[in-house]
Amino acid sequence: MDNNPGESTSESAAWLKAAQQDPEATWDFLKQTQQPMANVEKAIEDAKAKDFVVGAKVRLKGVEEIGEVVGYNTANSGFYSGDRYPIIVRFERGKFEYGVESLELVSKRGSIKKVLKAS
Repeated sequence: MDNNPGESTSESAAWLKAAQQDPEATWDFLKQTQQPMANVEKAIEDAKAKDFVVGAKVRLKGVEEIGEVVGYNTANSGFYSGDRYPIIVRFERGKFEYGVESLELVSKRGSIKKVLKAS
């Protein structure tokens, strides 16, 4: 997403200042952090194989709010790259990228399953 909640404003400002002073070094860093598209594609295919398909109802592990898979993250660079966070989920508060290990499948596309709570 556009901002990183773990990064302070002063850290962002410092990174931007350094990037402006030495854009070539910044570009070299960005190239090194890019993932090959094959890694992103594999992560998306793995998510689909585990039934995290568009329209599936999901929730974050340990959280009751249910969201819906609305797409796949094809970014091959940045903190939220598609190889680590291939699934885009829409919750009431917005759309976010997640890894398969963070989510629980509530229902597959087209079917609604009741989520059972332990009593």
